[in-house]
Amino acid sequence: MVLLYGNVPVRPKGVVSEAIEKMEATGCDSVVSLCEVGKYHPQWQYRLDGDRVVNYEEPTTHLRQELPKSYLHEGAVAVIRTDVLMKSEGEEGPEAFLGEDRRAVITQQGETVEIDSEADMVLAEFLLSRGKKR
Repeated sequence: MVLLYGNVPVRPKGVVSEAIEKMEATGCDSVVSLCEVGKYHPQWQYRLDGDRVVNYEEPTTHLRQELPKSYLHEGAVAVIRTDVLMKSEGEEGPEAFLGEDRRAVITQQGETVEIDSEADMVLAEFLLSRGKKR
């Protein structure tokens, strides 16, 4: 099954085919598209305890280039074997439907536009109006 989220109108050309091909080649449970988080790395993020700033993870470096790579499912595509999807019914966790053997196809930051805000909508409309249909 190929899952294309309704709030993701802009995705990289060929990413759906690449994900399907990876699943066929590996026999994995699912393939999702990921992009590197870059400057939004978990070691540079905080939470608030009242008004007190607390690190999510203890920083290991001040240089972003030295941080271990971290990725985000940016929503371009998820390909899931149907038997895995059906078997996951009633399983715990928000991503149980992806199965155990999960693989990735990598996209570049900004290639996928996931609409979660008015600014995202403006960007998607702009790209689509310029023929950037991917």
